[in-house]
Amino acid sequence: MFTLIKILGRGRNVPEPKRYTLTENASLSYGTPATLAEGRLTPITATSTAPATHLVMASTEGKEALCARISPDMIFETTLMTDAADLCIGTEYLLSADGHGLSATPASGSLRGACLFDNCDARKSGDTVLVYFQNGL
Repeated sequence: MFTLIKILGRGRNVPEPKRYTLTENASLSYGTPATLAEGRLTPITATSTAPATHLVMASTEGKEALCARISPDMIFETTLMTDAADLCIGTEYLLSADGHGLSATPASGSLRGACLFDNCDARKSGDTVLVYFQNGL
């Protein structure tokens, strides 16, 4: 799960939510990152090649989800899903297989993930880190 902690340079940390259609019936939990393409949302996972553009704001089941647009100035707290000795701030890491946390695998090729903002001294699975998404908006 990705939890919005801060929007840099802004006083209020409340993004504007909107309902979007999903690419297929799905059960999504609060804090799931997704990408919007051709008017439909797809959840982001470790194998995604498109950047995260939206965040699910309420748990949902079906063909529609309440989401907020992600901007590069939004900082999120998430869980490190694998052990990691060295994480480099500013490096883009892949999300976990289910998309609910961050792996310690740097993004390469066309795969996209989240950029590390602060490692918060995270070393093992379950520790929290701060990240942001470079989505080109």
